[in-house]
Amino acid sequence: MHKRLGDGFYEQQLIDQQVIQLTGQRRLAGFDNNQDQYSALMNAGATFARAYGLRRGIALTPAQMAQLTSDIV
Repeated sequence: MHKRLGDGFYEQQLIDQQVIQLTGQRRLAGFDNNQDQYSALMNAGATFARAYGLRRGIALTPAQMAQLTSDIV
């Protein structure tokens, strides 16, 4: 069982803060609200992890990063 940083709301806040820090924008392009952005990033991350056999806590390799076609969490 994996350990979470907090509940979904807390994790969403962390992601929102990082998006602002990295982009200077409240949301990534294409998102009208934080919940949709959070869900899309989490789903994209899970899909990528399944496709490439990733495990939590292990950083992506440069080759894996080159395979990214969208933002993920």
